[in-house]
Parts: sequence; structure tokens; C-alpha cells
Amino acid sequence: SMLLWAIATFSKSASEGSAAANSLQAAAGALLHCCQCQEAVSLRAWDGQSVSNVLWALATLGQRPSAAWLDKLLQHLERHAVKQMTSQGVSVTLWGLAALGVVPHAACTAALLSAAAQHMQTPCFTPQAASNTIWALAVLEQMPSKAWLAVFWSRSRTLLPDMNSQGLVNCLWAVARLGVQPPQEWVVDVAELLLQQGVQELSSQGLSNVLWAMARMSNRGRQGQEVLELALQQAVSRLSQQQKQQQRRCDRRLQ
Repeated sequence: SMLLWAIATFSKSASEGSAAANSLQAAAGALLHCCQCQEAVSLRAWDGQSVSNVLWALATLGQRPSAAWLDKLLQHLERHAVKQMTSQGVSVTLWGLAALGVVPHAACTAALLSAAAQHMQTPCFTPQAASNTIWALAVLEQMPSKAWLAVFWSRSRTLLPDMNSQGLVNCLWAVARLGVQPPQEWVVDVAELLLQQGVQELSSQGLSNVLWAMARMSNRGRQGQEVLELALQQAVSRLSQQQKQQQRRCDRRLQ
């Protein structure tokens, strides 16, 4: 698991399509093949950190294991590994599953949600863990219970000031994707922080996500409306700039 993690970490600094990137992908494929040849009894030797490392690495590398091996891993995760995971481990595991497009079976999802709820009530639960967790649940289309969400609204609100703009956008997009309406004070806090950090600094994808998500918030308040309007202005401005650039390129070709 540590070798896969190391390869995935190195791959993030390798240029896509380069010899180094290709070599790392080949090594990852070979390691994954070895992992998949292991019997279920061998997987039981993996603790919570090992499981989260592997899922993060496979998602980062874009390497999807076989369905049979994944099923064995998820069974081990549900029955043993999740109990050993830190708050970061649970959130990384959920993120990895979401990035791989792997929807865990109901019992595994319940175990992960239960672990996340427990960690949310500890000081170790970080802003990144909060945004990764809710984003992954939205991607996997796994709706938490009202009780779970109540804990999330309360805990994540204390963490919002320490999130960067990407984390804020991910949280906003995720709750909109899940189709839930957060408490108004939560939405207002997110909006105020986006205004402070600069809506104009968001990526084009970030602007698109904010526009879509904030438009779905019926309780967005004055601050949310301001974010919505600024995001729309910025999106229109960027689109206009792109059209002008395309027109200039077309004009040069015709000369």
C-alpha cells in the first residue's frame, strides 16, 4: 500500500505523457495486479491507513481494480479497517471511492457514515475532511440521514473560515447536488467567505458550480444573492473574453 501511495505522490509532479509519468503508471499497474492476486486473507493484514492509502493512490493514478477485488476490499473495509481509520482516513477513503466511481454496498456506506459522524465530533476533524466527505457523498449519490446532516451543519460551520475557496465551492456544490437545504446561517457563512476570498478568483469550473448551486438555495439570503450576481457577471465577462480571443484567431487565419 505504501508503494502505491508513493507512486501516486510522485505522479502528481510528473508531466502527463512524459516518460516518467508512463513509467509510474506501468509500475502502478504491476503493483495493482499483484494486489489483486492476493487472497482475501491477505487483505485482512491491511489496517485502516493502508486501505485509505490504496484507494487514494488508485484514484489519483486513475487505476481501477477488478470488481471482484474491490468487493473483497470493501468487505474488509466495512468489517475491520473503518474502525481503525482517522477522520482523514475516512474522508480520503470516501474521496477515493467517489473519484473511482465505486459505490460501496449499503453496509459499507453505513459504516463509513457512522465513522465520519463520530470523527466530526472530535477536534481532529479538519476543513479538508469536511469538504471531501460531503463532496464524495454527493458524487456517490449517498444521502445521509437528517441526524447525520445536523451534525455536519454544526461541525462544518465552525470549519468554514479555515477552508479555501475550492473547499467552500465543493461544500456548496455537494449539498445542492444532494438536494438538501442547509440552515440559512450556513449558506450565508459560505457566501460571506466566498465574497471575502474573491468570487472573481474562482476557476471557470468553480464559477459554474457556484452559479448552479447557489441558484438552488432558496434560503441564500442577501449575501448568497450577491455571490450569485458576481459569479454571473464574472462568467459572462470570461465568456466574452474567450469569444474575442477566438475572433482574433479567426481574423489572423483569414489574413
